[in-house]
Amino acid sequence: MRCLLILSGLLASAAWAAAPTTEFAPCSCIWDNSTKNYPPNSRTSGLFNTTVRYECGYICLDESGRPHAVNGAHSVSFAGSETGDEVVCDGLRYESQPNPSGSFGRWSLSVWDGVTRPIDARQSSSPALRDWAAASCGQAPSPRPSAEAFVDSLRINEWRVQVGLKPVRLHGTAPDRAIPAALDARFAALCSPDDRQSAFLRGNSPSELCERESARQLGERFENLRARAFRLKDPGEIAEAMSLTEDLLLCPAYATPPTPAIQRILLDQFVKYAAPNPSLREAARSLSCTMAWRGLTWAMLTPATQKMLSVKAPAPDEQ
Repeated sequence: MRCLLILSGLLASAAWAAAPTTEFAPCSCIWDNSTKNYPPNSRTSGLFNTTVRYECGYICLDESGRPHAVNGAHSVSFAGSETGDEVVCDGLRYESQPNPSGSFGRWSLSVWDGVTRPIDARQSSSPALRDWAAASCGQAPSPRPSAEAFVDSLRINEWRVQVGLKPVRLHGTAPDRAIPAALDARFAALCSPDDRQSAFLRGNSPSELCERESARQLGERFENLRARAFRLKDPGEIAEAMSLTEDLLLCPAYATPPTPAIQRILLDQFVKYAAPNPSLREAARSLSCTMAWRGLTWAMLTPATQKMLSVKAPAPDEQ
């Protein structure tokens, strides 16, 4: 019976985690990008499983579309050791990443992909959010499912201010200008800087875009581009999006670019476009090198991305 209860708890947690992404509309909630707390004695270990209680802060829209700060308590149980994707707030997705060091006996780690997805408050894993929905949604229809919907950090900060929370600093404290990262061995063998990248490495701006926009505007442009990149279809638009992404990341004024994990998610999407299309592969390789100077490491890449970047593009007369 105990094993059955544990299995039921795990299945319930998986069901909540797999709840469909929704549009951010009345009766939906997003994680507030900051709040995650553990009450006293939050972790208990049994003979066959571990249970963790934790609290996440959310911004939820009532039936009139007004934002509210809502604190949601969660509880999750899992068997064995924690891998990193069990104790998470609703709407966050953790993906498996290679762990070259094999620390703690693990050859993979679960890392947040950097995207905040809205969830239907009525389907939350937190009873507090479901109670809030019952009291605040009225007859509002459930938010429509959306496979691509997510909310960027800049917009979340705007809602934080509206509900009385302090805005969070995005990606830490920024220096005045970007400092290129040192390439790891695999990227160093792959990447020879072109003119744009060489200008960046010298601390210069390779495009007019860098000169006329502030660091905040560069961040907004990147967030908008990231949202659009997952809906592109035309190869010309895909090539243009990759080039613009590079322009943004190569701006020295963009001192606090997206985290390497967020860059990797976007690169994976562009590689999916480029893998079956030879005309896009070189652009994807160039973008990967720019991301490497922005902190992306070879070990973070998925095997499919590593494979595509490692295959040398055929010469024009070989195609």
